Amino acid sequence: LFTLSCRDYLITRAFGPSPLDAERFAAECTTMTLTADYSYDETSPDARIFGYASPERSYLQDRNYRFDVTVEEIIPTDFALTMDGIRVTPETDTESDPIAVKAHYAVIGGKKVVLLMTYAHNPLPGDKVTGIFTQASPIVLSKLAKDMGEDGMEICEYMLDIRGIEMSSEFSDTLLWTTLLLILLFLLAKLIIYYIKPHKHPMFAQLDKYGDLYAVAEDIENELRMPETQFDKNEIYTPEWLLTKQSFKYKIGKNHISGGKFRYTPGK
Repeated sequence: LFTLSCRDYLITRAFGPSPLDAERFAAECTTMTLTADYSYDETSPDARIFGYASPERSYLQDRNYRFDVTVEEIIPTDFALTMDGIRVTPETDTESDPIAVKAHYAVIGGKKVVLLMTYAHNPLPGDKVTGIFTQASPIVLSKLAKDMGEDGMEICEYMLDIRGIEMSSEFSDTLLWTTLLLILLFLLAKLIIYYIKPHKHPMFAQLDKYGDLYAVAEDIENELRMPETQFDKNEIYTPEWLLTKQSFKYKIGKNHISGGKFRYTPGK
């Protein structure tokens, strides 16, 4: 069930982003009209630029969420925020507070989409970019609305974020799945080794100190069939041996103490 729940993450990690069907995206993308008086609730959780994406807020195409997208047209804007979230202006000291995010418009499948990127990104028309479509951030739309030269712009409900963001649990789920898989493979390898070479198993390895491994194991098996042997809840004691049940094996030792006295007397 866990593997099924993070299947999309695993496929993306293994095979990388999928090519976007731009025509299908344009047909499935709802547009909104952006006006100069567009405003938003600053106290809303949506009033921020998300550091992570989430499946319920992202555009999915055949269960894929990260895409290679060819942009048909790039329309630059002056929108940019610094690391501290300050709007970049000619007076902003970007040396001390570098630009963290900027936005352009991109045309994809004939639809105008906000393209959210880092300062290092400078895509050109016809370039291929990789990112996740998330619901357009109100704070970004508000700033762009005040800057746009035309009123009533039709814009896609999703913005394409190419900053390298991930789904909210993409890394942790993939890491957990990989860790569990490695543990299972390790245990499987140990099981195969024990099957091929039983003497490597810890339960048998502890018999080395009593003599020849196979001779000691045969002696214990013979004594287990004796009528004197007694089986308790977590212990088995024979005339010569004491087997104590542990989580994954039996701890095996001699059933006597110094002077040759029994620790437990079989048959009593």
